[in-house]
Amino acid sequence: MKKEGNIMKKNKLMKVSAVLATALMAASATGMTTSAASMKNAEALRGGRTARSATRTTRRSKGGSSKTSIEEVESEVSIALQGKKAKVGEIVEIPLIMNTGNQCTCYDLLVEYDARFEFVGVSGAKASCDFEDSGRKYVSLVGYDAAPYQDGEAVATIKLRVPEGAENDDYFVNFSQITSFSTDYDDFENYETKNAVVTVTGGVEKAMTDGLRLKSTVGVAGDSAVVDLVPHSSNKCTAFDMLVEYDSRLTLEDKDVSGANAFCIFEEGGKSYVSLVGYSNEAFRDGDPLVHLNFHIPADATANDTYEVKINTVTDFSSGNAAFESYDTEDAVISIFESSRPNERYQEHKVYKKYSQSGKVIGSMVSMRGDANVDGKADVRDAAKVARYCAGTKDIDEVGQFFADVDDNGKMDVRDAAKIARYVAAGRTSWDKVNGK
Repeated sequence: MKKEGNIMKKNKLMKVSAVLATALMAASATGMTTSAASMKNAEALRGGRTARSATRTTRRSKGGSSKTSIEEVESEVSIALQGKKAKVGEIVEIPLIMNTGNQCTCYDLLVEYDARFEFVGVSGAKASCDFEDSGRKYVSLVGYDAAPYQDGEAVATIKLRVPEGAENDDYFVNFSQITSFSTDYDDFENYETKNAVVTVTGGVEKAMTDGLRLKSTVGVAGDSAVVDLVPHSSNKCTAFDMLVEYDSRLTLEDKDVSGANAFCIFEEGGKSYVSLVGYSNEAFRDGDPLVHLNFHIPADATANDTYEVKINTVTDFSSGNAAFESYDTEDAVISIFESSRPNERYQEHKVYKKYSQSGKVIGSMVSMRGDANVDGKADVRDAAKVARYCAGTKDIDEVGQFFADVDDNGKMDVRDAAKIARYVAAGRTSWDKVNGK
């Protein structure tokens, strides 16, 4: 059995990497990193082939291996690009992560990324190649190993730069084609793909013509996230009447809608909707939210899941007695940063919420536990900032104090500074251990 498995593995690698040896020899001679699949992927791209992202028919494994069969793990198999937050000018790292029951040993795939990114490089892959085709940007990745890739660990990382002067927006990093995703013995045929969304801040506000925009946001499993409806009308809109469709896995109740003069939440044909009506004697200000929708995220949501909130129909978008005849609409996506950890009391991320005078949630923000300076990560600078605040030499605003309160006792003090330092020193493994739980 062992001999048969080795032969099958050898044949598998030969099949997947038939052009790889030539590409790598050329790469070593030129100093370039080149994917054996890049030409093949480029040709497939021109032919209109796309990544397989839906659940498909399972093909039976071949051979008599004593290893666990694909069928036994494939219902849970996934390959994901992990989303991030980034600021203008930063390099954002997008990890490629698998869940295969620790069985995958080979992959060959093509990723398309938002053309507004600047390509920096790839780490972890055996070979890679970045290229442009018809104004769109791609990077091809090939990887294989004698030992299976471990679930939850990055097998490759795509590095992209957010250029100076970039717009505040959601930037995509998507699977375009998966040529091979396999064990030693056979391809996975029944799996899910998860694309990445990079939420960029610190840049210029996105330009928009007249229209209505649902603003994308991020969240964590088992909590809630606010999607805002924002107008753009050169400060002329005084009325709107519209229908919003949202992912049925999300929950929305009457107490979760704020800002509309009238609304109705209902289901029809297995889909979930909320109708929104608003009007005013004075024009709505561009960029100021008209409506806040506080969606509750399922407890079983996993990192990199996305939930769509879409403008289905606009019945009225007008100024005084005149309707806007030409305008745009923009949909939103709620991207999940962290899966629920039911056995842990202290999750890695916290969700700060802003409340109206009536007690409704009208804003949400996700960041790392311990992130006192709200830069998206917890490090020694946060510990030092909390310590200086406690000594009276540094100010920290309400948001920073919320994230710095790592033990959730309602106050930020020197114990939080010490715990942040211990968390960093321990390799950022568990807040439960740091908090003594």
